Amino acid sequence: MNILSLIETQLTPKTIGPISNAIGETPEATKSALGTAVPGLLGSLLGKASSPSGATELFNMLKQGGGQGAWPQSVGEATQGMSAGAPSAAQQSLLGSLLGSKLGPVADFISGHTGVSSGSAMSLLGMAAPMLMGTLHKQVSSQGLGAAGLGQMLSSQVPFLKDAIPPGLSNTLGINNVLSGTQKIAQPAESTLRQAASTVSPARGAGALKWAGVAAVLALLGWFISTHSNRGGGVGGTSETNLNAVATGQGYGQADMSSLHLPPGGPADNVAKAISSGDWNKTIDLQGFSTDSAGDLTESAKVGVGEIGKVLAAVPNVKVRITGHGATEEAGVNEADSIKRALTATGISEDRISTSGQTGSGNPTLNLEKGASPNGGAQ
Repeated sequence: MNILSLIETQLTPKTIGPISNAIGETPEATKSALGTAVPGLLGSLLGKASSPSGATELFNMLKQGGGQGAWPQSVGEATQGMSAGAPSAAQQSLLGSLLGSKLGPVADFISGHTGVSSGSAMSLLGMAAPMLMGTLHKQVSSQGLGAAGLGQMLSSQVPFLKDAIPPGLSNTLGINNVLSGTQKIAQPAESTLRQAASTVSPARGAGALKWAGVAAVLALLGWFISTHSNRGGGVGGTSETNLNAVATGQGYGQADMSSLHLPPGGPADNVAKAISSGDWNKTIDLQGFSTDSAGDLTESAKVGVGEIGKVLAAVPNVKVRITGHGATEEAGVNEADSIKRALTATGISEDRISTSGQTGSGNPTLNLEKGASPNGGAQ
């Protein structure tokens, strides 16, 4: 089964026309952009499913959204109320879950690759994401699949994605290892016993099945120990880092960030790792945290700020300093203040965020500052 083909067959001139009118692009450019956006989103899901808990997380998202009737069943449903500009709040939340801090770079790639504007690329991603989830939900429901089955279905899409996704986009998504076969799709632990039993030949009898079950239990035990014994390790990452890693924060509350599913290598992931290792001198580059002509953060930057907000919420004793850059020191402070406002909007207290400005070009940066330890006193 080719998921991309299931969606492509719906992208007829009749359905493309209203979409292109809504975003102000030509039908040709719109179809080309969707032909890049949909493989990119599917590739991101494939990357998520490469971790042991990734397929389970995706399955739960599909199940929850399906139960609420959130997933459209056709292109027509997905395009209702569509317009140019930023996606709706629900679409923005979904894109944040699927792409994280890579949302901005992916939209920029689609824009540069197909010639549509950045706003149109973002709109098309907002439409394509729930449409893809609806297609997956339909297949999972009709086939009675669980998390393991979803992971296997996503793994089967590798040959189709190799032909459909541009190399530059796979680099942006960080899924080259998965597409090349050097990184396999990990199956959820609950499927291990079932697989072990199914590989036993009937001719070997019940005794062989019994020992296969024992071997599977031992394998599960080894997996559990390996993913839980070093809980002070790296944090974050949905496709290339261990989702079961736990940040200890060097005394900052034994914060468990494994459930945050941070995009690997992104600013939030780097913040979490710095907290985990106690690297208080690290300066974290906030690449992509740009502002518009009005001085407000772009939509893609707000997604990245939201990820950092999740990390800071998990370690309430950590403070940060944001440094902006501009033609003047005041302009740099204004850039830093824009990020601060977005962070406080996520629920982070203002007194945990200080700002400063520097003259010159460059990305804004973030530095950690020690607060009081959970047991009282300074760290």
